[in-house]
Amino acid sequence: MNSKNLVSIGSVIKHHGLQGELKVFLYNKESETLVSGISIWFKNNKEFISFSLESVRGSKNKLLIKLKDINSRESSTFLLKKEIYVSRSD
Repeated sequence: MNSKNLVSIGSVIKHHGLQGELKVFLYNKESETLVSGISIWFKNNKEFISFSLESVRGSKNKLLIKLKDINSRESSTFLLKKEIYVSRSD
């Protein structure tokens, strides 16, 4: 994915529980961009990696996300403090 096609919408704050859920901060609390099934992107070193968003829950101030194939606290550790991007077309 070309970084020009991605827009930053927030960042990962911390873990939530043991099943790989993440607490996120959205720059626009009114945003309805994060819905189950879309792809979200994270910058890892110089490249972007994508994950399918499995679920979203909570209120706008305490949003929790679950990514497909991230099923433990340990497997989500590398995403802490990373910015969240979505495709401009989403």
